[in-house]
Amino acid sequence: MKEKIIVAIKLFLVAALSGGVLFLVNNLTEDTIIENRIRREEEKYALIFPDMDFYEKEEVDSGNINSKITIMDEDGTVIGTIYAASAPNDYGSVSILVGIDGEGNVSKVEYSLLNQTPSYASKVNNPDFLGRFIGNSADHDYTEFDVKVGATYSATTSRDLVAEISEYHGGAN
Repeated sequence: MKEKIIVAIKLFLVAALSGGVLFLVNNLTEDTIIENRIRREEEKYALIFPDMDFYEKEEVDSGNINSKITIMDEDGTVIGTIYAASAPNDYGSVSILVGIDGEGNVSKVEYSLLNQTPSYASKVNNPDFLGRFIGNSADHDYTEFDVKVGATYSATTSRDLVAEISEYHGGAN
């Protein structure tokens, strides 16, 4: 009995020490992790609007839409808007950035986070699938949009987010 208590105490100490080290490392690296996420997202902004010089980000609380990013050139002229939206599905979560140009058309779609099964994520995170959205106007009806790419949940969630952003953009202007 005494041996079992000693083993239990040792296991408790190892677990407590491990948890403490993880907590400390997390606190030390948290700011760097946040900065890296922001930097990666800003790189996506530049992919969507290559002429971007700076942007203004505004938080949005509308369904799955998180933020509206107004993209400007060096003169301060608005060249487009990027909307960020996120939604969960049965296989994880999808966070998407949708660029809408000054004429109200989808200019590009990028994933800021695609937390899905890797074999399925690769079926939607490619130019063939994402390219289907490009050029559509903000009032495009996505109800008949083909999501049969071998990753139905990921594709459907992506389509629904783009549709929600398009609808929001149409009503926000």
